[in-house]
Amino acid sequence: MSFVECRVLAIDLRGHGDTVTKNDEDLSIDTLCSMGGAVAVHTAYAQYIPSLIGLAVIDVVEGTALDSLSSMQNVLRCRPKGFKSVEEAIEWCVRSGQEPAHKYEWRINLSKTQDFWNGWFEDLSMHFLECSVPQLLLLAGIDRLDKALTVGQMQGKFQMQVLPHCGHAVHEDVPDKVAEVIATFMVRHKFAEETSNFPRLFPAC
Repeated sequence: MSFVECRVLAIDLRGHGDTVTKNDEDLSIDTLCSMGGAVAVHTAYAQYIPSLIGLAVIDVVEGTALDSLSSMQNVLRCRPKGFKSVEEAIEWCVRSGQEPAHKYEWRINLSKTQDFWNGWFEDLSMHFLECSVPQLLLLAGIDRLDKALTVGQMQGKFQMQVLPHCGHAVHEDVPDKVAEVIATFMVRHKFAEETSNFPRLFPAC
């Protein structure tokens, strides 16, 4: 298993955490949207960060993403409008929950952002393939590849890693495997050096 020492930034996105803007419902891709992989690809393709040296995207593919948008309004209608506690909100995220009394509510009305949805994912595969830095694509299943990515993968334009037995939230389902794949990618392209000095996250038994 590969371990590396590196700095990780947790970005506070529009409509999340403590970020407050004049228009939280402006989730256009050019402003910023809540889909992390799409934003990463768009940022790399547009060369907004001159010092960027690599790109890793976790289970976001243009074809399947665009197909799923047709059912988004139904998904939003079926979810609770609020939660009695933070714990209840977390439980619903894990087990889908029931309609509670409304103490905690959604910050963003995603239904009102529908005009931006297609813009999050249109041309995503092309932009990913045309990025000038080394790319890594982690997928939960090979069936998620669309035609452009299938051809690009066969041509060796990017590194692909399939992590089976997990869902779309790959980084939550198998965090150790995701960390290892990213560490190996970083060492391979000399973004970081492998280290055996791995910090212990939990006390030894």
